[in-house]
Amino acid sequence: MRRSNDFKCLLLCLVVLPFCSSRDTLRNVSRIAYPGGEPLVSAGKRFELVFFCPNGSSNSRRYIGIWYYGLDPRIIVWVANRNVSLVGSTASFGLLHGDLQLWNGDGQPIWSTNVTGSSSSSRFAKLLDTGNLVLMEDDGTESIVWQSFNNPTNTFLPGMRMTDDFKLTSWVSQDDPTEGNFTFQRDQASVASEYKVMQNQHPYWKSGVYDNFIQADEMFDSIYSLLSMTALPRDRDSSNRRLVMNYDGHIQYFTPGNQSKPVWSQPRGRCGVFNACNKFQSCNERNGNETMCKCLPGFELRPGGCFRKSQLCEKNISTFLSLKMMKAENPDDQNRVDSEEHCKQKCLGDCKCQAYSFKEEGGTTTCYTWSDELDNMQEFAEDGLDLYVRVPLSDIESTNRSCGYCGTNLVPYPLSMGESCGDLLYSAFLCNNKTAQLYFERHKGGYRVTNINPENRTFTIQFNCTSSGPTEINQQLNLSSPFSVSSGCIGGQNDFSTGDSSGSVGLSEVKIEWSSPKEPLCNSSKDCDWAHATCENASDGTTSGLFYMRRQHGSTQGSRESTQENPDFRLYDSEKRIKMWMDSRQFEEDDKKGIDMRTNLEEVASGPFTRLLFQEDRKLQ
Repeated sequence: MRRSNDFKCLLLCLVVLPFCSSRDTLRNVSRIAYPGGEPLVSAGKRFELVFFCPNGSSNSRRYIGIWYYGLDPRIIVWVANRNVSLVGSTASFGLLHGDLQLWNGDGQPIWSTNVTGSSSSSRFAKLLDTGNLVLMEDDGTESIVWQSFNNPTNTFLPGMRMTDDFKLTSWVSQDDPTEGNFTFQRDQASVASEYKVMQNQHPYWKSGVYDNFIQADEMFDSIYSLLSMTALPRDRDSSNRRLVMNYDGHIQYFTPGNQSKPVWSQPRGRCGVFNACNKFQSCNERNGNETMCKCLPGFELRPGGCFRKSQLCEKNISTFLSLKMMKAENPDDQNRVDSEEHCKQKCLGDCKCQAYSFKEEGGTTTCYTWSDELDNMQEFAEDGLDLYVRVPLSDIESTNRSCGYCGTNLVPYPLSMGESCGDLLYSAFLCNNKTAQLYFERHKGGYRVTNINPENRTFTIQFNCTSSGPTEINQQLNLSSPFSVSSGCIGGQNDFSTGDSSGSVGLSEVKIEWSSPKEPLCNSSKDCDWAHATCENASDGTTSGLFYMRRQHGSTQGSRESTQENPDFRLYDSEKRIKMWMDSRQFEEDDKKGIDMRTNLEEVASGPFTRLLFQEDRKLQ
């Protein structure tokens, strides 16, 4: 209908009325009527003030607002009556006693600028090419008494001024402009000019959280320029930039070439949400909902966050968790040092130092230290750096046989990452030293471990769940394996872009349980490093032979000698256990042909147990 009216107006301009044009001004005697009224169009045909239904919806809710002129799909940048929709078949918008008002069909006002103190004929409203609807005095000064730029909805346009009390407020949903739960505004608590998104008065995202540690977001420089702009851009492309507080909590930046798709959006992921996890908890947005947040090794979860199991500098020997690809909130101190070792010693010399990191750039080394609680930690971050978190050594090495930690996962006995730790029957784990991520290795590939619970003897792996998800894992765990599927396809991830909490099947997790190991063998009480453990003779008092076993790759020559001379061996206590291990996933049929198992009672010292000496040529990297 509007295009038809425009075409008729064009014909009149060409034939009869040479001064016919779209109007950009409302005076006291003119109104915009619905339906059929002529909208306001800015002089340069950049913006249009119209009645509309959000996203072309066919329901009875109607609003009056501003959108970009001639764009398809329509992009709304301001709504007058966002909290009170028009219901009915008719409406009108215009001036009354110097005040802009919106009336429903029976003449009742439902919105106004609430500006008084002028005669009915001394003001006019005008839609500018900036997208600003202004109410001005018609006394020759054209002073502005009200403007939409000072009363924004969810969109920031060039020419707006970001003051301390200025805020953008999201819509409730994609098709409901009612004030939503998210606002974008200045962060007045920050020293520098930073910004934040609030969700129901609580911080949801903050700019500059990592800027002193991680390289600042280059795109935000353009956004900062937009927010601090004091003069209007002269070119049309620059004026078409906009910042939108979206209904789902994302603050989004749009440029002329991408009017319907943001070129920048924050928070970028679930871990980008401010304090997505508690203090001393790492956040991994690639994990499922249940395992996204977890305490660092050496810490335990209590009300209010993760707390150290033991305090620093209380006759405890300190070591450092080596965490890769990490982000953490801005450090408390940074300065130049001679080397990484100097940075490490600087932290060790201060009982308040919780963690350190360093960056070598341009021939200089910058040392970062944290003396307060670590917040907003993200692991597996593409732009992250190495982070070294200080912990008492006793809190991450519970027994001599445990494997320690891999990144943010503490690997307890009997789980094994190699020959020198754990129980080799449970040797199914690989630590990627570049990413500090732990993997559960099966013959069909490795599955990333998202969490380990020693108390319940379970761990979870990330798995691309299909209709046969848990079944596929079970097929890789034969009856002799100490592992079994406890529960399959747990939770998954929220669809962060839509807020859907139903979870994504393709990003679910499978929980695996391990059986209790048999007690490790010992020669004396010194070997018993488990709590409340003692070393006792076998109840039957019998003596058995010594089994030598090695996995052969090619020649078997020297197998026995190499086994005897290698100090990194593990002891097991029955022939049945050997058979279980041979039947486990570590050997396929061809591998079992290379097993050399011998018994020689005369050449070895007798003892109270049946024992196994193990040597395996393959090493985990």
